[in-house]
Amino acid sequence: MFNFIYKDIDFAHKIDEASNPTENYEKHIHYFNEIVLFVTGDVVYTVETESRKLQPGDIIFIPSGKYHFATVNSDAVYERYVLKFPDEYVPDYIKQKREVSSCFLGSAALYFDVFKNLDDLRQSYDDDELYATYLCETIQLL
Repeated sequence: MFNFIYKDIDFAHKIDEASNPTENYEKHIHYFNEIVLFVTGDVVYTVETESRKLQPGDIIFIPSGKYHFATVNSDAVYERYVLKFPDEYVPDYIKQKREVSSCFLGSAALYFDVFKNLDDLRQSYDDDELYATYLCETIQLL
């Protein structure tokens, strides 16, 4: 639905129709962090060697440098929010926890309102204001 890329923040609300996927879901790696909030679809997500069938409201924290990919059933709409940000925003103690714990944080329905609010704010603010807001919310989510 939208994609906000400004400075070092990339925030998107993505909806892929079953008959017309917008991206390739193959295994990949990148050197920034990614938080995925799953909304709907028929998706199994894999980070390194761990896989989960996602449920609405599931949240995944993918640290930089971790291989990951989605296996998407093409018969269902795949909707999610994706927030990408650099390592310097992640405190060291969280980096250490992420190295030894699962990337799958389970249902995080309370964060859905935060992501929805970020989606709604893009209508009202310029890029610099949105960047500051997204940065603050990213730190709060962490």
